[in-house]
Amino acid sequence: MLPRIPIEANYTRWLMNCIESYFNAIGYTVHTEEQSQALEKHMPFDIYARINKGNVLKRFGLQVKRPYQYANGDLYWEIDRTQDNIIKKIPSIFYAFPDFIDRKYYAVACHHVRITRPIISYKHHLRANTFNYYRFGHFAKQIVDCLFGQEIKSNVDFDSALITIEEYDMINNFHMFLDITQQDAMLIYNISKDEIET
Repeated sequence: MLPRIPIEANYTRWLMNCIESYFNAIGYTVHTEEQSQALEKHMPFDIYARINKGNVLKRFGLQVKRPYQYANGDLYWEIDRTQDNIIKKIPSIFYAFPDFIDRKYYAVACHHVRITRPIISYKHHLRANTFNYYRFGHFAKQIVDCLFGQEIKSNVDFDSALITIEEYDMINNFHMFLDITQQDAMLIYNISKDEIET
């Protein structure tokens, strides 16, 4: 009998922990958040990550897909066509395909994941070794070197709960993952504005 493959939420948590450890180890401040299911259909990523060090402030999203296994042991991942079409339009969102099913790798999950942009021709079942991908170390170096991800044009390392309307608009809707209503955002903005003026 094949072992039960962990659910996607497990992979997401393991990857977030590993990403934080990795960037902290190389001297970056890192913040990760999980996307809400309600907003994922509009901004399709499971993990949002923001890193900063000095005046480098970058962010990227990862759409995590849990692996499945054929009877012969080969791995594959299921891709949603609608989601894939949206991801193709957003260069700072990448697929993350974990290629392990053994839970012993959970603490180093980011080193056992295949990271890629959407495959040019859509495939519902994406088989292992049928696409080009990056390992996390190379991917992280590209983020740090400003070749991947999105640079945040701000010197403020804001907390997501205190995001202002101006910042919200400025980052091209990448922060749609925040479970915050427009009314709540206006309230935060008005309170912050009042504090500055007094």
